Amino acid sequence: MWEFFGGSLIYSMLKDLLAAVRGRRRRLTPEQVLELRQKWKKEIEPKLWERTQDKLSMDVIIRDMKRLDEYPDTTDPNRKGISAWFRCGLSSTYHNGIEVNLGWYGLVKEEIGWRLPKKGEKDEQTVAMVACIPYERIEKVDWWGDTFYSNSQVYCHFDGKHGTPYDDIFYGTLEQNPGGPWFYLKVATGDEVEKNSRAAGTYWTRPKTWRDRLGQILRPDPR
Repeated sequence: MWEFFGGSLIYSMLKDLLAAVRGRRRRLTPEQVLELRQKWKKEIEPKLWERTQDKLSMDVIIRDMKRLDEYPDTTDPNRKGISAWFRCGLSSTYHNGIEVNLGWYGLVKEEIGWRLPKKGEKDEQTVAMVACIPYERIEKVDWWGDTFYSNSQVYCHFDGKHGTPYDDIFYGTLEQNPGGPWFYLKVATGDEVEKNSRAAGTYWTRPKTWRDRLGQILRPDPR
């Protein structure tokens, strides 16, 4: 019995050590998480509300803190994983962070749920692929941009799932309450669309998962 727990503990410690060496995991205390959530919520939400009142959209550049020197170069198309920086839409927040629009897609609904359409098949619902970035993964926001791009730049720690800054991915419609802020109404999860699309033979054949797919569709615009 003790040998089992001892082995499990050693395995857990080695796993955490490996993650730390790879630089993909930060350890924040609950107090630090709360402080960062309050800090960025107070700064970001008013900015988005100003844009909403002015009826303006906001495109931002998400940048990886560990690969700052790869900007503004374009990412090697043969490189696996998410780009060191990419442009996306920012128009809403959720209780723990920001929601960014990674692109618009058409979906078809069946009894098992939503999926990507077949070639020539008409879409039933146009949705955004939305990624959720927790406030605690944001290090800094430069609202003014730079000489390369005028878009605001959000510097993030890419220590979420699969080396991304995200906590979750879902598909949703962009909605607005009268006189209120924009928000995304969830239609389907990323995993649901992937599973159903694979079953129907409509999912992207390369790369294998939607997480890998992000590394392709989020390549920086070379212009």
